[in-house]
Amino acid sequence: MRYTKQQAVDKVAAHLRAQGKQALGTSGRCAYRGVNGLSCAIGCLDIDEVYQPSWEDTGASYLFLKQGLNTVFYTRDSRFATGLQSLHDKLHHWGSIGFNSTGEQAVKEFCRQWKIKYPEPPKEA
Repeated sequence: MRYTKQQAVDKVAAHLRAQGKQALGTSGRCAYRGVNGLSCAIGCLDIDEVYQPSWEDTGASYLFLKQGLNTVFYTRDSRFATGLQSLHDKLHHWGSIGFNSTGEQAVKEFCRQWKIKYPEPPKEA
């Protein structure tokens, strides 16, 4: 699948909220595809056709420009992928209960920057 900016941020925000913790590799560092089936902001997208294990420990911008990650998005701006990735990778976006209010604020700012609609979290029952 190829994503518009809105589709990508909708999927990533929902994923980060549902997953509840960062995807980490066996090294303890953030991973596109982590242990226990967890995935990061980029890893949660449908990237199976282009993903390679060698991507781990490599920035999204490089992968976008040199390794085929650009084929996942309609945008040609690598900063979009890097920004999505930072929503997952920044430790202060996570708390004991998962993706926290600082993370949500980062999603809002990301959406404002890219002129896309902020995907509101689901209302709690």
